[in-house]
Amino acid sequence: MNMLTVGFAGVVCVLMFLLVWIVNSFAKERVRAERTTSRTPLTMSAFGAENRQHSRVEIKWSVRIETAQGSKDGMTKDVSLGGAFISCSEPLPLGEIFPLTINAPGHEAKTVTAEVVWSNINVPEDKVVNRGMGIRFVQISDEIRKYLNEAISSDLDGRYAAMSSPHTSPQEKRKYPRAGIKWPVNMDTGLGLLGGHTSDISIGGAFISCSNALPVGEVFALAMNAPGREPMKVTAEVVWCNVHVPDDRIVNRGIGVRFIRLPSEVREFLDRTISAYLKE
Repeated sequence: MNMLTVGFAGVVCVLMFLLVWIVNSFAKERVRAERTTSRTPLTMSAFGAENRQHSRVEIKWSVRIETAQGSKDGMTKDVSLGGAFISCSEPLPLGEIFPLTINAPGHEAKTVTAEVVWSNINVPEDKVVNRGMGIRFVQISDEIRKYLNEAISSDLDGRYAAMSSPHTSPQEKRKYPRAGIKWPVNMDTGLGLLGGHTSDISIGGAFISCSNALPVGEVFALAMNAPGREPMKVTAEVVWCNVHVPDDRIVNRGIGVRFIRLPSEVREFLDRTISAYLKE
């Protein structure tokens, strides 16, 4: 009888130990999951999805990275209003928040707060093209946002001027020829329905003269009103803007757009019209 009692007590102890172990393991797993959910560094694929919120432009600006270990120099590879890719030899750890000083040519240096959202520091040398890290801007003020928009627009405006120059080599010309055609346009944007007119146009995009500052990356419905036909409706994206550039540094105020959804009938009409214009 005593032996049975002792055996039964042993089984109960083992069961209680297993129960405590299971409950404890479950609790630890739940805490770990909650921590991961509350602050998970973005993977490259997640960063790409976030990146689609803001159009990125290939711009090289020198930057200064401030860390607890000291300052490091780097170079942007692409920039948007939401973040950037920074080429540097020693990327920071995922999730690190740090001051980043941006030196855009022709603009006063500005310091923003940035967070590392992905890094290729552990990728082997033979499998990486640009060693560096993807960062997002955090706690960005209206002043900094305006600064970034102006700096990006100025850089693209300079490229636009170079591409339009008669001294530019054929290799540097746009993929699609542009024609100086002026059509009234209507733009259905986040600011409401706006007006303007094209100053030049191609199958790939257009420059629209207007006084409104649409942010780089905004996607909107564009209706172009060519004489003698119904409005041509396309989807356009702002790729640069010179609205904030000083008057003494600008000839034609407006925005550069690219067409991202172009109906086939509109493409055919543009092709015919631009070809006829360029032959005149």
